[in-house]
Amino acid sequence: MSSAPPRPAGPVFLAALLALAAACEREPKTVVAAPASPPPATAPAHGANAMPGQAATAGRGAGPERAAPAPGLAPGAPASGPPSTAALVAQVDAMRAELDRREKPLEILVALGNLYFENGRYPDAIEWYRQAIEMAEPAWKAYLALPVRVRAAARPRCPTAAIRAGAARPGYAELSAAAVARARDRDVGGAAGCWRQALVPAIAARVQRGNAYLLAGDPARAVAEQEAVLERFPDDPEALWFLGLAVAESAQGDPAKLARAGALWDRLEKLQPNGPHAQDLKAARAELTRRMSEAGRAR
Repeated sequence: MSSAPPRPAGPVFLAALLALAAACEREPKTVVAAPASPPPATAPAHGANAMPGQAATAGRGAGPERAAPAPGLAPGAPASGPPSTAALVAQVDAMRAELDRREKPLEILVALGNLYFENGRYPDAIEWYRQAIEMAEPAWKAYLALPVRVRAAARPRCPTAAIRAGAARPGYAELSAAAVARARDRDVGGAAGCWRQALVPAIAARVQRGNAYLLAGDPARAVAEQEAVLERFPDDPEALWFLGLAVAESAQGDPAKLARAGALWDRLEKLQPNGPHAQDLKAARAELTRRMSEAGRAR
């Protein structure tokens, strides 16, 4: 017997979801790097030789809140956030059956993933991110179907005139519709810009899903997630940074993997010499050099 399709969110329910999204729109502050053999989640430990890193970044364009670099990382241990985050998770858990029955905007799915990520519930975060990533797949296919030269020249933002009136803060649905309209009018450059902007939260969700896999003790899938982002956007700075961390943390003394992490960070440094990861890169490179020296002595 086929199940009934999800019901669209009604005005009251959608308002509750939007309030929830606004409440958990903060950047997750969980440290992302973890040793190759993470300790049990019930007993996290600060590794003295863990790769220096920073708080995970889920949102883009709004100025992420950054945690101070630390000499060691706490794998799987969420930083203590505002007391309201635990209450928000409890609210979402209580609403889960209703949430599953309702259609949700992509931004809500990402916000829910961020909330669970921040609270250290990585399998739940992965599930919310999965739904967001799958929702964005049609836009990805349409964007990647455009000629490479068009995508390369596309502006990162959708022309204001393409967005319907009244959408002060257009989301995935509005931007995707604008892209389709632009493509229909043979404005492929405008369509590319609209799809690029529409896909920003989906890219962030995939990067963050990779971080969740890493913290859940699955470095292979963490690497695969970041590689998937770079396959579509080769110069995505967040994916370059976090892929370097995932590769370094899972290297287990392999000189080739350590060298690859360094090469990824070289690319990032060329793209953003004074970018948000500049200070963390210095600390990470120092630790990477130490590990490479150790690997050389062990051979």
